[in-house]
Amino acid sequence: MQSLDKTKSMLMGVAFEKKKKLPAAELDNVEHQWTEMYRILGKKRVLDADVLTIAANLSDYDPPGKGHQESTALTFFREEVRNNRLTPLDPSKFLREVVSVLDQFLEDPRHRAVCRVKQARLLAAALLLSPRLKNDSKSRQKTINAWENAMYRLYVLAGEDSRTGVGDCIRLAAEIRNGTPSVKRIMEQLATIANVTPEQAVLGQVKAYQDWTSEEIIYFFWKYEERLSADKGEDIDKFTWGKIWEKVSKERSVEHIYPQHDPDGNWKGKARQSVTPDSFVHRIANLLVLPPGLNSKAGTKSFDEKRAIYKKGASGLNHVAEVAKLKVWNLAALEKREKRLLKFAKEQWWY
Repeated sequence: MQSLDKTKSMLMGVAFEKKKKLPAAELDNVEHQWTEMYRILGKKRVLDADVLTIAANLSDYDPPGKGHQESTALTFFREEVRNNRLTPLDPSKFLREVVSVLDQFLEDPRHRAVCRVKQARLLAAALLLSPRLKNDSKSRQKTINAWENAMYRLYVLAGEDSRTGVGDCIRLAAEIRNGTPSVKRIMEQLATIANVTPEQAVLGQVKAYQDWTSEEIIYFFWKYEERLSADKGEDIDKFTWGKIWEKVSKERSVEHIYPQHDPDGNWKGKARQSVTPDSFVHRIANLLVLPPGLNSKAGTKSFDEKRAIYKKGASGLNHVAEVAKLKVWNLAALEKREKRLLKFAKEQWWY
């Protein structure tokens, strides 16, 4: 919040320097924009540290190669205002707009599942604030879908972090906000930024429960559930998934089929000799997404007991039914499911 406070102080200072030129109503409007911005930031969906840098990177027609950081973002807006290219009200209104659109967007946990890395949040803001796409809802949704696919592939499945794709994302975001790139170009650039192969993702070896956020895990199985439902000619169980997405939590909804701990010896002999459970219990193929509360009921029970709980409490979830129909859950069953999930991931996010 410190950088935002400095920005507000700077803008108000410049506004009072130009007091003779700025009517009182405009000064009041500047104050109003900041009051509203702080109110929205209080919801904690938008990171304070994002606001100033995203706004500067989207406002600058030629941002630095690695993007504006907080200090250069403050300098950018100060120079724009002092050189009369912007009034103090202009950046105040735009900062509030950035906060507002991101807050609304990130209210949906499915969007948060794709926004762990700042570059993804920057590109989302660029698409939401594009003057051209604002007036073309169909094209905007098409580009949002392409963004969602590319960002999840790169920053979740491939495990890349905030050091990857910085310059490319900065340039594309500035172009979307300040230029008139076609939908085709935006989609091509997103595909180029997220140009990783399924082999680079090594999804089967990722300890998803430990390495991914709650939203990222649930998003994966939500997409898988969509695929299974479509294959059966059914609609996804929106009521159950609504409950899952309502309060996203690993503890509430992400189940380890082979439990993390086996205090009662229910799972003795289900692994392989010399293979420790730590090497596979957190992998994606050992996980399920269950309705809230069912995870704690399953706990460390035997697989037979878990199957009964799955069938009774999650009968509407196809990805759970796939596991519940099995008679045994061991490392061989996990590896077989892993191949199926890898095939799905390739089809969903690459082909």
